[in-house]
Amino acid sequence: MEEDMYVPVFHYGGRICRNNDGDLDYLDGCVKRWDPVDIDLVCLPDLEQLLGDLGFRKYEKLLWRDLSVPDLEVVLHKLKSDAGINEMRGAIVNYNGPKEFHIYVVHVVDTPIPVEDFVDLEGSDSSDSYESAEDEAYKPPPPGHEDAN
Repeated sequence: MEEDMYVPVFHYGGRICRNNDGDLDYLDGCVKRWDPVDIDLVCLPDLEQLLGDLGFRKYEKLLWRDLSVPDLEVVLHKLKSDAGINEMRGAIVNYNGPKEFHIYVVHVVDTPIPVEDFVDLEGSDSSDSYESAEDEAYKPPPPGHEDAN
């Protein structure tokens, strides 16, 4: 039914932080609006698929926003189970504003590993070259040996 169709809106690539007024805000992010979906059929794997379509395979957490309250600090709720989906569904169906629901993505921050941890550039020995290692490992077959193939 058309009245059950809502637009998923993803906020991603940014960060949640306090603005100059001390209120929470989502800064430096992107917004992606998807085609409307039947809100009664939305599940967490569907939302994760949409996130994957944006190129993200991992995330720290998903938050949904209750649009009926203007203050971001009290309206962001963790979305991690069917119970969270049901809570979100109830809030957005009872909201008299736009037929959309907003998901905020908190991204995993990977800690870079310095290249020096993988390759010892200072302590390499010329005898460790590719050619010498190959020559050492290769031994020709004994004379008179025939390949079974």
